[in-house]
Amino acid sequence: MLEFRGKWLWVTYLLTPVITFFKILIPASLVYLGFYLSNLKYPFSDVLKACVIAEFVCLLPVFTKILWFEFVEPSFTLEEFNSFYPLSLFSLFGSSLLEKWFHYPFKALNVFEIGYWFALAGSLAFGLGQEFNQMLRIVVFYYGSYFVCWILFVVFISLSIF
Repeated sequence: MLEFRGKWLWVTYLLTPVITFFKILIPASLVYLGFYLSNLKYPFSDVLKACVIAEFVCLLPVFTKILWFEFVEPSFTLEEFNSFYPLSLFSLFGSSLLEKWFHYPFKALNVFEIGYWFALAGSLAFGLGQEFNQMLRIVVFYYGSYFVCWILFVVFISLSIF
C-alpha cells in the first residue's frame, strides 16, 4: 500500500490546486449570482477576492487539530485522530453513537463553517462597502442553500454505499 501511495503521490500535487480553485470558485459564483438576482452590480473579481480571504477560516480546524494533538493529548491512536473534528456536532456525539451516513453532516456542521459564512459576509461588506447584514443575507441564502444541498447529496451517496 505504501509503494502504491508513493507511486501515485504526484497526482495529489496536481489535484490539490484544482480542488482549492473550485472550493473558492463555487462560493464566489453563488454569491455573484446572489448579487445579480439582488440587482447589485459588482465585478466578479471583487467577489472572488472576498472568497479567497474567507477561505483562510478553513485553515483554523486544521491548526486546532494539530495543536490539540500536540499539546492537549499527545498520546493518541489513529482512530482518535481521524474521528476528531473540533467544535462540530460530530465531536458531541462521537462515531460510535452515530450511523455511518450521519458522520458527514455532523462533521460539516461546525463552528468553523459558520465562521466562514461570517468571514465571507464580512469580507464582502468591507471590500464592497455594503452593509454586513445585507451581505450575510446573500451568503446565507445562496451559499447556504448550496451547502445544504451538498450535505444532502453526500448523505444520499452515503446511504447508497452503506
